Amino acid sequence: MLNKWLNLKNENLRLQHDLVQGREQYEDLAEELAAWSQRSLSGSASGCTTGSKA
Repeated sequence: MLNKWLNLKNENLRLQHDLVQGREQYEDLAEELAAWSQRSLSGSASGCTTGSKA
């Protein structure tokens, strides 16, 4: 019984660790996307468009 409880506790700790790593990866990707979006919007706002209106 104790062994089963220890296995469950270890599994819980592993899952918590995976969750923390996933959140950190999400935050990194969100920051990267925000920076990319900002650069993209800055390029559009500076008149970097092609074509003309008739």
